[in-house]
Amino acid sequence: MTAMQSRFPFANADKRKKNAVYGRIVHSPSVKGNQRKSVVVLELYEEPVRLQLTWFNMPFLRSTLKKGSVFIFRGKIQENQAVS
Repeated sequence: MTAMQSRFPFANADKRKKNAVYGRIVHSPSVKGNQRKSVVVLELYEEPVRLQLTWFNMPFLRSTLKKGSVFIFRGKIQENQAVS
C-alpha cells in the first residue's frame, strides 16, 4: 500500500526510515531569516503528537502551504526531547 492508500498515526512512524505523513495545516507557516538564507517552519498536529516540519532556503513554500490545506509530507522524522 502507498501512503495515499493508508494513513497511519504520527506516533507509529519509524524514525529510522523516511515516512509519509498526512496532515491538515492548522496555522500558516512561518518564514525566518533574510533573502539569502531562510527557514520555513510548519506544525502539524495529531493529538498527542506535534510534528514540526522544516525547509531550508525555500521561502516560496509560504505561499503554497496555506492554512486548512491537506498535504502528504515525506521525510525523515527526528525526535526532539525538549519540553516546551
